[in-house]
Amino acid sequence: MFPPQAIAWSAARAFVTATETGAHLLWMSDQIRQLLGPDYQRALAQTRHRVVNPRSYDARLTEADSWRIRIERALERRPHIHPALRELVAEADSRLSSACPGWLQT
Repeated sequence: MFPPQAIAWSAARAFVTATETGAHLLWMSDQIRQLLGPDYQRALAQTRHRVVNPRSYDARLTEADSWRIRIERALERRPHIHPALRELVAEADSRLSSACPGWLQT
């Protein structure tokens, strides 16, 4: 089993990368709503806005770090979602690797 910090970082990277791709964003948004709830879905929409309209050069990294923290807290409160989150990250890796060359190397 992956430690919560590792899955949180992998999920954060996948969530932020998905905001940069149209079709994957819709899919990811729906998955996040189902797994984590509508507040997280709204946060993803806000992330998309901040990544697409960056105010600083490190907007993407800042968003990923915010998601990492958000997900770690969710896993602390609801450890039972760990397997589903791990599956979501695996599916996201598969989808993003086909749309974003070099995805898994970033």
